[in-house]
Order: sequence, then C-alpha cells, then structure tokens
Amino acid sequence: MIEIEDRLFLLTARHVVEAYPANTLWFPPSPGANLETFGTVSTFYDQTHPNRDTVVVELHETGLADKIRSAGYWKILTIENIVAPKSYDRSGTRLLSGYPSELGYENQVGFAQTPLVLSTKVLEPDPTPSSISVPCPDTDMFFVFDNQLEDTATSEIVVPPKLQGMSGCGIWLLLPRTGTDFWEPWQSLYLIGTQRSVLPRHWIRGVSWRAIADILQSNDVGLSNGEAVPT
Repeated sequence: MIEIEDRLFLLTARHVVEAYPANTLWFPPSPGANLETFGTVSTFYDQTHPNRDTVVVELHETGLADKIRSAGYWKILTIENIVAPKSYDRSGTRLLSGYPSELGYENQVGFAQTPLVLSTKVLEPDPTPSSISVPCPDTDMFFVFDNQLEDTATSEIVVPPKLQGMSGCGIWLLLPRTGTDFWEPWQSLYLIGTQRSVLPRHWIRGVSWRAIADILQSNDVGLSNGEAVPT
C-alpha cells in the first residue's frame, strides 16, 4: 500500500485481482479486529504490456489512510520507500514478505495467518527465456529459492513452505548498516517490486517496480505529477 499525492494505492499481482476482484478483498485494520473491505476502488492495468503480472488499485474511502495509521499495525509506503531498478545493482540481500496459505490456520475467532519473511539473493544467471512462461525481460526479476533454508530465529535448516498465497507480496532490497548511524528498518528497506510466481527448488519470479511506475505514470491514473514516480 502506497500513498502518492494524498491518494492511496494497493499494489499486487494482476492474477490475484483477476481471481478476486479488488472490491471483494477484506483486511483486518489491526490484530484481532473485524475484517473490513477497502470500500470503493478503481483498478488500473498496463494496457500496453498485458503480460506484466501487476496491477494498481486505488482505494477511495475517505479517511482510510488515517484509520490504518492510527491502528499502528500496517505501514503505508511513500515514494521515499521505493528504489527504481536502475538505482541498485544485483548484489545484496532481497527479502520477500507475505502470507503463504500453507501457514494459515483456524483459531477460536476465525482464520489466522503467520507471516513469512524470506531472505534470498538475485539468481545468477537468469533462467533462459525458453524456460519461462511469457517472459518479460524488461521487468522480470529472478531470485534463488533453495530446497532448504536456514531459520534465522533458530539457526535450524528447514524445508520452506509452499509460497501459494504470496502472489503480489513485496520484494525488498535490504541495505547494510553503514557508519555509526542508528539502524532503522525504514531507512534500510526499499521496495523494488512484487512477487509473481515460483518454481520450487529453483527460483522466485518477481515483477520490478518499473511495471508499477508505468501504470502510475499513465493518463488513466491521472496523477498531477506522475513524472515524479521513480522509474
């Protein structure tokens, strides 16, 4: 979720919204709260590049951003939390943060989910185009997805869960701490794209921020200063 020019947008995978229209999605404003819809929405696709699996949904409900911030549970991004593809290299750590359906469970009040934060790195080299369904070389990103991973909380080697349910989750660039400055997550984590698909034991496929920026800069969205969106 990102706020630009006092307008609130939800960023996710196109196939998610095609399966579950945005006006039917629900979310908990805070832990244990009743689920709510996002209210009235507008959905924007990239008509020029329909194979890019990304979508931008504008949330029109008055006061929604203030409600989310006051609950203190969700973080609303701004342009300052974004790094455009040309602004970073292929080294360093990438994080995927989402809610796999495999980690969901029923409890006394309904259904709960356990978040997953997956640390990975850029796959070298990229898969061959012939091995990819509908390659999009200008926005594709591929990351290592091993058969076994280390649980950083316990240092145990574990088999990763299936990532079904994480489509559209954020892909983040983690910058190392430098100098003597106090480390803060929001000064070291930058969104670089969204997750699209996965090939178990091989790779995770993502869509770079470039695809989102192209939608935000389109006339359909109508931002007054769309050129200020990093590309």
